[in-house]
Amino acid sequence: MDSKSKIAQIAKPIYKSLSSTDKKILEILQAKKEASYKELADELSIDESNVGKRLRKLEDEGLLIRFKKDRMIAKWVGGVPAIEQELMTATNTHVKASILAECYDSMITEAFAVFSLLFDNNHWEIVMNLAEGLNEVELGQRTGTAIPLDSIRRVLVICDTHNLIKLNRIRDPAETNLVKLFEPLYRIEEVNKEFLDYMIIIRGLASAMQYRMENKKEPGRSHSFEPLLDLNTEWFTSFKEFVMSKTSVEEQRVLSNLLLNYDYSPDLDRIHRQDNWRMNIKSSNNVNIGSTSEHVLLRDRFAESAKESMVKRRG
Repeated sequence: MDSKSKIAQIAKPIYKSLSSTDKKILEILQAKKEASYKELADELSIDESNVGKRLRKLEDEGLLIRFKKDRMIAKWVGGVPAIEQELMTATNTHVKASILAECYDSMITEAFAVFSLLFDNNHWEIVMNLAEGLNEVELGQRTGTAIPLDSIRRVLVICDTHNLIKLNRIRDPAETNLVKLFEPLYRIEEVNKEFLDYMIIIRGLASAMQYRMENKKEPGRSHSFEPLLDLNTEWFTSFKEFVMSKTSVEEQRVLSNLLLNYDYSPDLDRIHRQDNWRMNIKSSNNVNIGSTSEHVLLRDRFAESAKESMVKRRG
């Protein structure tokens, strides 16, 4: 069986079918985002009329658009006309319908995809402006920065998939209609304020940690999230001491990895290759395997006892 991914198998012949000149045009536009016919002709040492013919073909593939300002311009859009229907299909049904849908399916549904938005300033700007009733075009206007519409749509779909927001689709796919392409596609129906608070806290803790790692602390001044960083570190130490002191040796082997964030069953299968950890915790009073997810979980009573112990130590 061929172990090469479907994306690689399909994309390679498509890319091979382009001429070296066409590939060079795409490389230039990907780097510059837009260029005039004359700039492309000069860089490729070909006639402007030849450039026009090649751009028409690439525009039909949805890779760029051509328009007039004071001169003929080609602008890279990266296949935007082609992705909308594929994005929705991949998001809703997780069916790898095409090369693009396969790529986006992986990017959107990966367990920690939503957390990748925490540490990208452009994406964080979008997250911090999420509001009920806004469509993606209005969201782009609210951010006040040059964030591509396609980026905003991707962030919205990721947030929707991971239940941070609920989206409504408000028009059909634009397909090759360039005017319709820039019309609103999604409207935010609901924002999960609790999940949004979690995101803010996680980014704040990471920012406080990064500030300390710079080793440039100023006397008499603290990062806004440093108190929470210290408190969480103390609580984690207390929590770890409790769970490790109240469990059996077999449970401790699993818990030591859970506390290092190896909390998925496949993770533990990989780490405990020579040890049947699933069988060992079947009779556990404190640890169990989730029935609705791949997470390995603590029983509620045990988790509550650990929480009470932490509060008493802090009090």
